[in-house]
Amino acid sequence: MSGPPQLQTIFQELDYLDDGYNDGLVSHVGLRRIILETPELEAEVGPTFTRALLTRAESNLYGRMTFDEFILLAREVQSYSTAGRRGGHVASSNQNGNQVHPEYSGTVQYPKSAPKHTLHNAAVKLAIPVNERDDRLNYLDKYSCKPPPMFILLLSLLQISVFVWHVILLNNTGKTVGPNGPPYTKGWLIFNPCRKWQVWRFLSYIFVHSGYFHITFNLLIQLLLGIPLEMVHRWWRILLIYLTGAIAGSLVTSISDPEAYLAGASGGVYAIIAAHLANVIFNWSEMEFPALRLLAFLLLAGIDTGIAVYYRYIEVDTKVGYGAHVAGAAVGLLLGIVVLRNLRVKTWERVMWWFSLLLFLGLFLAAIVWNAVLIGHKVSKNESSCAETTSS
Repeated sequence: MSGPPQLQTIFQELDYLDDGYNDGLVSHVGLRRIILETPELEAEVGPTFTRALLTRAESNLYGRMTFDEFILLAREVQSYSTAGRRGGHVASSNQNGNQVHPEYSGTVQYPKSAPKHTLHNAAVKLAIPVNERDDRLNYLDKYSCKPPPMFILLLSLLQISVFVWHVILLNNTGKTVGPNGPPYTKGWLIFNPCRKWQVWRFLSYIFVHSGYFHITFNLLIQLLLGIPLEMVHRWWRILLIYLTGAIAGSLVTSISDPEAYLAGASGGVYAIIAAHLANVIFNWSEMEFPALRLLAFLLLAGIDTGIAVYYRYIEVDTKVGYGAHVAGAAVGLLLGIVVLRNLRVKTWERVMWWFSLLLFLGLFLAAIVWNAVLIGHKVSKNESSCAETTSS
């Protein structure tokens, strides 16, 4: 190895902490873990270089870094730092008393990838506790529109398109779609209790909605909450929570109401709601207006679920269930704790993380096995015996 002696020592420490060996390579997954769990590293190389390392790690979690790449990154940081520094290079000491070259001391900010616009600031305020906001924004503008939050937007546009298409098909058959239905039950997207062996229906039903109120509520919630969460936590985390919540909703409904059709994105929507509420509850004292947030979302969820219960047990023509609501909320609560970002990990939060992960995996696998058994029995029966009720 060649380079500043302190950087050689630091890289060797990272190499060993990564996998317990000094093989000249540091995995990006290990690098990210070390940075987030070892605050002493920032004291050694400064916040600027630390942010640059974290950004490199999160840009490709499957990659690895060599010592030469480590040095090149340090030189890039030096070029930015030198440009913003007045006067000559003067060696400084970190909090441990070790002398650190000024080019790695992090006295100036690494350039941001995007300016903080009003929409960006609103997303940060909605999704991040006050006590973590400055720290998180310091990690190279993670919560920006690069890449833009396209998952929720594209999903919403596709759901609107399918709904309009279904309205046209129903109108052509003489049926008028109102606030609460009817849904289009003859397509390949809706969850059909007589076609459970067509496994894509356990997810594709999110594109079928039962009336104008149904699709309006789902779109309103997933846009208001989903976009800020996607800007903060990246699209793939929200995709994982949303789609897993939707699948859990169909799995639970298939067990609790086995003869019901299933339409709507309530499983995914309630997963997003629960993920956000879990963040509010765990950071109650740091969140802005936590009681108002909790009350507003509980009120919306209560109205939607109440209507679902009414149509499931009282309305004769259109029976609307609520199993997907409960299942999606459970997934959002558990999986949100596991996959949403948390740069300040406390001991009890680590315990909660493992508990949530194991409980989620246990319940999800149990629901899959249970449905597999039910499908095995169902295919041997007469499919015409299925009752055409609708759940959402």
